[in-house]
Amino acid sequence: MAYYDLEALSLGELTKIQEDVAKAISTFEDRQKAEARAKAEAFAQPSKRERRSHLATAP
Repeated sequence: MAYYDLEALSLGELTKIQEDVAKAISTFEDRQKAEARAKAEAFAQPSKRERRSHLATAP
């Protein structure tokens, strides 16, 4: 993790860091949501065994 001497930075540099942090937080939340969605979808999918047993009992 980078360490910045915030007192030594200009307003422009501080603003840029603020924008970068906001973007990092936003993309982190998006990645977390996508991972949770993928897990939920995988959980909702029937297993291969369930699919085979369903096909075997179909008329």
